[in-house]
Amino acid sequence: MTRRSKSERTKESILGAAEVQFSQHGFGGATLDAIGERVGIKGTAILYHFATKRELYWAVLDRMFTSMLDEVHAELTGDAPLEHDSARSPQRWFASRQGAPRRPGSRR
Repeated sequence: MTRRSKSERTKESILGAAEVQFSQHGFGGATLDAIGERVGIKGTAILYHFATKRELYWAVLDRMFTSMLDEVHAELTGDAPLEHDSARSPQRWFASRQGAPRRPGSRR
């Protein structure tokens, strides 16, 4: 098991907090201060890990979509057909993702 550095743990915490803030408030409504508050650091300290708010946003999307694609791949390569397994249905999978962050400038 590899031990992560404090910086790596902080960066992961920032990504998690940013995902929540972007999901709840969109790109324009989320602030570095609010994200930092969730992590227990000043908003400006986030800029040590991510040069800009937009870079942080893209890192959140990258982390989310990589995870989603891994899940979709696992679902599609499973043993039971999707239509015969309601727990694995595409509709249920997408419904569970309703809180995903919005693109800058998009509306729900």
